[in-house]
Amino acid sequence: MDELKKAGLQTTKTRIEILNLLHEEFPLNADQIFDKLKNDKIKISSIYRNLATFTDADIVLKSVGQDGVAYYQLNNENHIHQIICTNCGKTIDLDHCPVHEIEKKIEEQTGFKITGHTFEFSGLCPDCQNS
Repeated sequence: MDELKKAGLQTTKTRIEILNLLHEEFPLNADQIFDKLKNDKIKISSIYRNLATFTDADIVLKSVGQDGVAYYQLNNENHIHQIICTNCGKTIDLDHCPVHEIEKKIEEQTGFKITGHTFEFSGLCPDCQNS
């Protein structure tokens, strides 16, 4: 996997399985990853350990939802953001990342090379507004 090589991390079966899953589905929490990979006999502790390693290496983005659970997705141009209803918990995926334009301006102003971000919207969904 290119992500592992770029980060200087060892390529293992478990890491490949987790990254392959995150290429297909995202965002996912550790329990969801465990459930989807349970046929591969990967321990939940190994999933948590690798997710922490991936986060430290900027391979994945970690965000904590309003449910208090950490969700993970690849740190690439395909990541998504969500808007979450603070009343009923309904979640809608946004079709694009609204932060990329802001990142470019921040990089120009600060000289930083931004490698990732977390961003979450919350509010009341139309159903909850009408009730």
